Amino acid sequence: MAYDASVIQLLEENKIKKATIITPTLDSFTEKITHNIADKLENFETNLKDTVIPQMEKITQNQQETQDKLDYFDEKEENRDQHQNKQAEKIDQLIEIQQKQSDILKTIKEWFAQNPNQYEILLSRTEAINTQNKKIIPDSNDNIRNIPDDDISANDSNTETMLTRQDGIANRVIGHKKQEEMAQYLRDVGFEITDGHGAGQPDFIIKKKRITYHDVDGTGEEENTTEIVAVGSNKSFTLKDQPKRKQRRISDDYCMPEIILAKKLHIPMIILVTNRNNGRRWAAKIPYEQLNDRWSGVTTPVMIAQDDDDSKQIAKEEFLSVLASIGANV
Repeated sequence: MAYDASVIQLLEENKIKKATIITPTLDSFTEKITHNIADKLENFETNLKDTVIPQMEKITQNQQETQDKLDYFDEKEENRDQHQNKQAEKIDQLIEIQQKQSDILKTIKEWFAQNPNQYEILLSRTEAINTQNKKIIPDSNDNIRNIPDDDISANDSNTETMLTRQDGIANRVIGHKKQEEMAQYLRDVGFEITDGHGAGQPDFIIKKKRITYHDVDGTGEEENTTEIVAVGSNKSFTLKDQPKRKQRRISDDYCMPEIILAKKLHIPMIILVTNRNNGRRWAAKIPYEQLNDRWSGVTTPVMIAQDDDDSKQIAKEEFLSVLASIGANV
């Protein structure tokens, strides 16, 4: 179909008019949409900055605090476990120590059961040491004031002899030797002897074996036991049949360990004396009941300083009589 030129021109004009109308409208619409989107984006960015980001930071902070608390409790739990382990170790150590102490006490009890009177012996030694310490008076001189072991007459209480330190050492050596000789003699006459030289120890603990018969169903069983029959205080002096040298006074101060033990065990104290000059011996038996505050000591008899045969025989008989009274085989 063919169109004339006027129609074609008219159509062209219509296209131009439509384009003129549509183009501004589209531009306006596009501009509005662009502004709207820009506003929305700006609002979103503002909201994100003012609200969302702080909330996210708060959440992150809370998460960190929560994690820190969890770590704290984990560490505390670990420390508590370590503390409990240490406490358990300490308890185990205490139990072990208590067990050892219990074993030691059991051993001590068994030892005391097998060794009668040992507890009293230990107590008496401690008491004797304390008593002796209270009576010690320091002397600034280099001399040893020795009243009981020097040759002094019992009738001259104001006389004292000053011994040098070397004299004292020599005296002790001789005294120990005489004590050993007396201990051997006592063993020879049937005693068991425990002799002591330390501080607070009695010179002799004198024991005697006892045989007991038990007739059970006619079997006649025999039982051997050992008991302490006396405590001995050993002394040795150089006595001579001369004025002021015949006798010696033995005071209670120089028998203190023996006195204390005798009183604790309710046994007699035997004072054993040897005259170094002539070898004569003498003994005195003091019952424990007499060992009170009024007992101050004994004095050796003149006969052990004499040289005649009659006095020698009497001294020997008296010595053996005292030993026989506590069970000697004489």
